Amino acid sequence: MSVASELRPRVLNPSRISPWHGTPAAGSRWSIEQIAVIKAERKDPDTVSTAWITLMVHVGGDRSRAAVSRDLLVPTLARTRRGNRALIVTPGGHKIWKDVK
Repeated sequence: MSVASELRPRVLNPSRISPWHGTPAAGSRWSIEQIAVIKAERKDPDTVSTAWITLMVHVGGDRSRAAVSRDLLVPTLARTRRGNRALIVTPGGHKIWKDVK
């Protein structure tokens, strides 16, 4: 092993980043990642349109138990003509088309 490789900081990369986990922003209802995406789309985080979505989650991450439904308020960037699907921003900052209420 060379000296350069010993001095280089080791970086751990997660194999999969969940779109449903974000960093809370102080004084805002959105996560830091959501705010960054909303601003990149040239929208105001305080006045962006919102929608309720239903997620099926496993309590405590235990997949052997039955999933429980949870409603989540998320910012929307676009909607279909029918209005039943929307391009949402997840707490992790991902843009995903989902069915909305």
